[in-house]
Amino acid sequence: MRGAMMQCPSCHSARHGDNRFCPRCGAALALQCRRCAAANEPEARFCGNCGWAFPTAAPLTIPVAPRRRAPYAVFNRAERRSLTVMFCDLVNSTRLASSLDPEDTHLVICKFQRACAAVVRNHNGFVAQCMGDGVMIYFGYPRAREGDAERSVHAAMDLIASIKSLKIRLSKGPALNIAIRIGIATGPVVVSGLNGANGVAGQAVVGEPPNLAARLQGQAAPGTVIVAPGTRDLVKNHFELKDIGERPLRGFKKPQRLWQVVAVANAQTCFQTPGRARVARLTGRSKALARLRRQWRLAQQGQGQAALICGEAGIGKSTLIEAARAQLGELDLSDVYRCSPCQGRPAPLRAQLAGSLGLAREDSSEAAQEQAWAALTERMERLSEPQCKLLVVEDLHWMDPTSIERINNLLSLLKDRPALLILSHRPDFEAPAAWLRRRHVETIPLAPLNPAETERVVRQLAKPRRLPSWLVAEIVAKSDGVPLFMEELTKAALTARADAAAPRPGEIDIPETLRPLLMAQLDLRPLARETAQIGAALGREFPYALLARVWRHQREKLDFSLRSLCEAGVLIKLGNGNSPRYAFRRALVQQAAYQSLLKSVRRKLRGRISQALATQSNYNYK
Repeated sequence: MRGAMMQCPSCHSARHGDNRFCPRCGAALALQCRRCAAANEPEARFCGNCGWAFPTAAPLTIPVAPRRRAPYAVFNRAERRSLTVMFCDLVNSTRLASSLDPEDTHLVICKFQRACAAVVRNHNGFVAQCMGDGVMIYFGYPRAREGDAERSVHAAMDLIASIKSLKIRLSKGPALNIAIRIGIATGPVVVSGLNGANGVAGQAVVGEPPNLAARLQGQAAPGTVIVAPGTRDLVKNHFELKDIGERPLRGFKKPQRLWQVVAVANAQTCFQTPGRARVARLTGRSKALARLRRQWRLAQQGQGQAALICGEAGIGKSTLIEAARAQLGELDLSDVYRCSPCQGRPAPLRAQLAGSLGLAREDSSEAAQEQAWAALTERMERLSEPQCKLLVVEDLHWMDPTSIERINNLLSLLKDRPALLILSHRPDFEAPAAWLRRRHVETIPLAPLNPAETERVVRQLAKPRRLPSWLVAEIVAKSDGVPLFMEELTKAALTARADAAAPRPGEIDIPETLRPLLMAQLDLRPLARETAQIGAALGREFPYALLARVWRHQREKLDFSLRSLCEAGVLIKLGNGNSPRYAFRRALVQQAAYQSLLKSVRRKLRGRISQALATQSNYNYK
């Protein structure tokens, strides 16, 4: 039994003594003896100080997966998904088992598995299987999130650090140190929820990533992380990776090129865009650049300025900021901070602030965060007129509330300081009204490119090669004027034609680099995902009446799901009254939703649509 209140050794949050694991970060909590108040290991059955038996001590077991039910759409039927799989292996486990007492071996395995579970939960991973000395973890299941691959690598690095600091006290001899190695692979899979079917409960994943991740960990040295090509394409801007060449892997026909994770990339340079892509992404952004240059001139005169750059994912916010920094010629006098959803529970900016200001990165306490922001504020206060400062904070939509308050303080300081503060965010972030009322704060929205600009960008990206006119037209239609989409679609089309697998009209597939971003928009709620899938089968635009006819749940749930999808920007409602219509805001989102259905489910769904159309033909459906 534990006392009334203690503190978690990992996240330092206060917690009630009846918990075996911290409800905030998942770390194992110490047992406190009620007789002598001594702290004991979480697995202890007796107090090491007075010998008192803990009445509620439980067997040393770990659940196969976190205790949470998968969403309806995932749990009750099979689906196609893009999944990142992490396989973590305990090094020299066979030697340990042969040299240790079975109880000590059991303790080592439990410590290893619990450390994996605690770190992975902190990064929104899903512990799928614990196989003794191996743990398989999914990112992108049961819910897809933007940055799942990036999140998996952060989790892998944190897990290696956690295991390295772990010392296991055995029944005899000194404390034992263990090591792990990790392999990560990303790709398409089929996930099936076997909810008691055929007497089996749980989930099954079929595809290449689980097997590839298991093979990759065998190629990793102790204490290192190896990633597959698909994962590398998704995380190359976020981490420093070392190409270790091609390796033959058992069960794979061709050797696989592998990359070893070295470190987290520098926030100042990790999103630098290649030359041709940079020029393409800046198409149509001359007015936005001119407004930033005007603000910089005012800041140089001692009139502090702030710019709020707003635009959807892939619209080119980071590229615009990078170009502005280069044109202003003040790269040495600029700091860039990027918020991220993939850095665990602590405030996303704290580590970057600490690194640039000479403070300890490892300290994640609130006091350390306050110290970092205070140091940045002091630096801004010391600015003199001859030295103009450029400060960039990207992706406010992922920022924690405390940091938002600190940004407000910086805006107050700017008024009479020679500095330009550039902030970027997506439309779902609502800037505080107090920011917008300030005269020195200017909003710069970024809109998608028009078809003519899009076609010009696609042809420029394809140089020196020339794409057929029909292929350019399809890329223009599918990209919807979003620079990231047109860049990835063009790259995929060029690769396919080089591999003699040129797509035919109407067969341009979604690049795997875009699929996680697109699918994250659909996993808002289980029924919202199912609604989007049915709508995708109906087409880019569809009438509400036909959707309701195909829908097989309560009408209230359909209306709620449609509102959720509209609020998230997945769908657009066209018209009101008794016969509204809905349309997918982006063509690629519609394609991703439809392709997430199994081919057999697509056939059944098309049959239901045909039946609905046959019974009533006045849907105005094209």
